Amino acid sequence: MRDDRSDETDAFARFDRTHRRIEEWLGVLEQAAVDVANPERRYDALNDLLDAIGFFGRGAKRHHDDEEQTLFPRLAGVAELAPLVAALHAEHVEHQAAFDALRQMVDSFNPDEGPSRADEARLPGLVARLVSLYRSHIQREDAELFPAARAALPVGAAEEMGREMIARRR
Repeated sequence: MRDDRSDETDAFARFDRTHRRIEEWLGVLEQAAVDVANPERRYDALNDLLDAIGFFGRGAKRHHDDEEQTLFPRLAGVAELAPLVAALHAEHVEHQAAFDALRQMVDSFNPDEGPSRADEARLPGLVARLVSLYRSHIQREDAELFPAARAALPVGAAEEMGREMIARRR
């Protein structure tokens, strides 16, 4: 049986939990982008969109900060991971741009009515872009980066990083 207390300070366990939460919210976004056009689901879909925007503005941003400020600097001296880390950093920039475009659109919705018909038509494309970027990024980190990083870093690094991540949230 796994000791969940050790997962609290294991950075890689924290990364994994956050990836699963991001995937859940991506599903919420996808469904909301469809449901907003359904008059019977529109109100709930708009609330789901706002909740998802809130999560990505806070939780996903913290996750990027954890990788950029805690993990990536520790991998700077690992030459074989440099191209992967550089690519993932560039993907973070793409995530932010896709998220900003979606957030700006949602922020422009009429508070009483939701999106205009034009925005309603554009919404699924913006959501699909963000979803695609995140899903491929998560798959790459889960399959390539995290196993390689865990192997390359010294014993105790995962716990040290986890404590640093927790401290950042205080």
